[in-house]
Amino acid sequence: SISGYGGTSCTYNLDGVDMSNIKVKLLHGRSDVPGVNRFDPIEGQELIDFERYILGVVYGEVGGFSDETLKTQAIAARSYALARVKAMSGLSLTEENGQWILTMRNSNEDQAFCDPDKGCSRCEGYNTVFTKGTEPSGAVCKEWKPALPTEHQIRNALKEVEGMIITDSSGKPVHASYNSTIQKGWEEQAKQGKDYVEILRNQYPGTTVTTNKCTVGTNGWIWPTDSGWRITSYFGYRGDIGVAGATTYHQGVDIAGFPMDSPIYAIGNGTVS
Repeated sequence: SISGYGGTSCTYNLDGVDMSNIKVKLLHGRSDVPGVNRFDPIEGQELIDFERYILGVVYGEVGGFSDETLKTQAIAARSYALARVKAMSGLSLTEENGQWILTMRNSNEDQAFCDPDKGCSRCEGYNTVFTKGTEPSGAVCKEWKPALPTEHQIRNALKEVEGMIITDSSGKPVHASYNSTIQKGWEEQAKQGKDYVEILRNQYPGTTVTTNKCTVGTNGWIWPTDSGWRITSYFGYRGDIGVAGATTYHQGVDIAGFPMDSPIYAIGNGTVS
């Protein structure tokens, strides 16, 4: 596969500055516990790759909806995070040692991230979601959600929208706020046959779905298009596709781009053989 969350890095142009290798530092939300304040860093929590953060937000925020709703949520969450730092005092996006650090409260005050590889917990007295293993010592906690299986629906759906955000007429990320009522509305539209682009346009009028270039893993690969796209056939075993002589084991990934005549790029240096 040429897509994944264990090292995908996308480049976003914010106020004329190209920002790649963005990491997220999770902060506390509201707390009734003495000595723990809103915007305090969560002790023991590692920095999170931005695209992995978005995967965890979709898992935390909507869970078991349809693919188009999951894609809609991912793009809205990504846009929200990049715009939120200007809308909320106490958050920041700063460059530290060659990487960009974005701070977000891990609660419904910003967005709820559940670590897709470790799972997450909630603890009495805290409005914060904790990655398993970072729960405060002595707190009464219980599992909120387990880790996501490797081939889970959410992981597969989000591969199609990596790096996508919605922008306004000036090209800036939209502060795409949402709530449970809005999310249910997205699902209703998805059931009516609307795709994520239509759903986003209906929810945030006057915006554009924008794709940003992403590098996958440590091998320097890039995504082969910067236009709209969807995956029509994944790598691996598949059913009979109705084409004489076609193998049921697909040794590539088929990507349909749009609009017609959109540019395509080599994902890296080398020779196709």
